[in-house]
Amino acid sequence: DPEAVEVRLRSSTVMELMMNAADVAHTLQSFDNFVKWNKRLYEELHEAYEIGRCADGEEDDPSKDWFGNQLGFYEIYILPLARKLRKCGAFAPDAGEAFVQNAKNICRRWEYEGAAITDRMIEEVKREYDERISGRAAAAQDPPHANEVEGKKLSIGSCGSEDHSIPLTSLEKAGRKKSSSTIESDDC
Repeated sequence: DPEAVEVRLRSSTVMELMMNAADVAHTLQSFDNFVKWNKRLYEELHEAYEIGRCADGEEDDPSKDWFGNQLGFYEIYILPLARKLRKCGAFAPDAGEAFVQNAKNICRRWEYEGAAITDRMIEEVKREYDERISGRAAAAQDPPHANEVEGKKLSIGSCGSEDHSIPLTSLEKAGRKKSSSTIESDDC
């Protein structure tokens, strides 16, 4: 039935739009939320760059034109996505329009404030990274119990950082209690 095929196709298209939007939801919300998650993305990319997980070396330095790349991302991906979300009709008319307006407002505000925010963010992330690295170096020189809780070493497989040991109390605070003293890498 051609009508059923069209309905399935439309449903698939709306679902794909929603998954794309979920992936970048912070870019369609408030400016403060955008900046918060933008910094977290930068931290992740900075860490990968610093520990050598990037293939192209200097080319992968996230600090290179972070500000301009965010503007380009809005122009090329976010604003068209917001317009598609509005047009698909899966949301209340006001909600669809809110995606577009939020994206436009964030983009405009980033044009004016983004360079200064980027400079502060890059400096802050670098400082925090350097402090973490120097803390790891100091912990490595401490007695063997530095990465232990009650004499049991806790480790996580490969989760993107060089030091895979975390104290049990951090896991408990996150609500991730395990009966075993070792947490497997697929738990990450």
